[in-house]
Amino acid sequence: MGNGNSTKKNSCIFCEIGNGNSDQFVFSETVNTVVFKDIKPDAEIHLLVIPKEHIVSIKDLKPTLAHIQLLDEIIQSGKQALTYLLETEKSKFSSSTNMTKIIEESQFSFHIPPHTSVNHLHLHVLAGSWTGFKSGYFLFHRATYWAKDAYELLNELKAQFLQHSQQYNQSYENQLNFQNFESYDHSHNHPHLNPHSHPYHHCECQNTNSNSSQN
Repeated sequence: MGNGNSTKKNSCIFCEIGNGNSDQFVFSETVNTVVFKDIKPDAEIHLLVIPKEHIVSIKDLKPTLAHIQLLDEIIQSGKQALTYLLETEKSKFSSSTNMTKIIEESQFSFHIPPHTSVNHLHLHVLAGSWTGFKSGYFLFHRATYWAKDAYELLNELKAQFLQHSQQYNQSYENQLNFQNFESYDHSHNHPHLNPHSHPYHHCECQNTNSNSSQN
């Protein structure tokens, strides 16, 4: 089984790109992500952002701090690359084009399995006019059955993470309260205190007995 997973990972084209073992031109790169242009763009700007770690799809993302930070890094890498392209390739757009509007209307989405072309998590960043098949637009639109909005996914993972953290904290607090209850000395109303074994109280008892003897 281990060899099968390894072979599958090594044969992944996006893993090859992420590891620098491909001729694919890498537009930008961070510690954990790689950004490059889609070889079959469906919009004036069509970027792909992948994690270097082999993650099959959004179904494999867990509400953990590590995956939340990774997803946020993927989104931020896409935003920075998009902003840079809009600044450096203004000539591709008409003079009347509102760059702010392009950014606001840009699509940041993941395909939802089984509608994935490559079994390696990749974010689609699309901006500008649509250039692909008209029907294909729905494959990327964040409000459809085929695609998941990246920001929505990030917020969902954050919410699940916080919920799990609160449940853990509540469980831990309940456990501590139970432990304190178990160690409480109910007969003397003092936690962890037994007057018969405490030196101070023992001295008091001795002094009382001594005084009684003298009287």
